[in-house]
This record gives sequence, structure tokens and C-alpha cells, in this order.
Amino acid sequence: MRREPRWMFVVYSVGLGTLVAIAALIGGEPSFAIFALVLMTVFGVVLSFTPWGKLRSSSQDERERSIGSEAAAVSGGVLVVVILAAWLIELARGGDGMPYTWLAAVGGVSFVAALGHLNWRR
Repeated sequence: MRREPRWMFVVYSVGLGTLVAIAALIGGEPSFAIFALVLMTVFGVVLSFTPWGKLRSSSQDERERSIGSEAAAVSGGVLVVVILAAWLIELARGGDGMPYTWLAAVGGVSFVAALGHLNWRR
């Protein structure tokens, strides 16, 4: 697996912060736009140039990749439970379940697609 230079994570973080800032500016929230851009920039620098950078997904050895995969699986499972609970609460309140229906559908389709792709690739 090719390892990217540390500073590339800062570029990704600033890029994402810029997208959030643009969306916030369009939504009429200039103070949140500045906050988001600063937060994402600091986040990128901290994870790139401090010991906490080990938390990034570009791990070197098999053990670290395995830990990252397990963490992704756990967080994915938690996210599925939260989306389904929010969907059920929305239905119980008399709503139609949107946007939770779309989130659950995208999660399910992406899981099946990833499962098929990974089985085909191996």
C-alpha cells in the first residue's frame, strides 16, 4: 500500500473544511464557516504532525490495518443502529421517515456492493 506524505492529510482536511465553509456561507452562517475551516485545518495538522497521527488509516503493518478495519466495522454498526432508531422515532412521531430512509438505503446498498466487490476481488 502506497503511503502518502503527511502533509496530504492537511490538504484533504482543508479541502473538506472549505466545502463545509462554502455550504455554511450559502446557508447564511459566516461564523460557522470560519469555525469549520479553522477546526478542519487544526484537525489535519494535529493528525499529521503529532503522535496522534497513528490514528490515521494509512497504517503500515497488518496489526494496525486490522485494528482500523475492526474500528470501521464497529462504527458502521453503531451508525446503522442510530439511523434505524432515528427512522423508527420519526415514524412514531407521524413523519415519513425521511431522510433516514435514504441514509439506511445508501448504507445497505453500499454494504452489499462492497461485499460483492471484495468477494470478487479475493
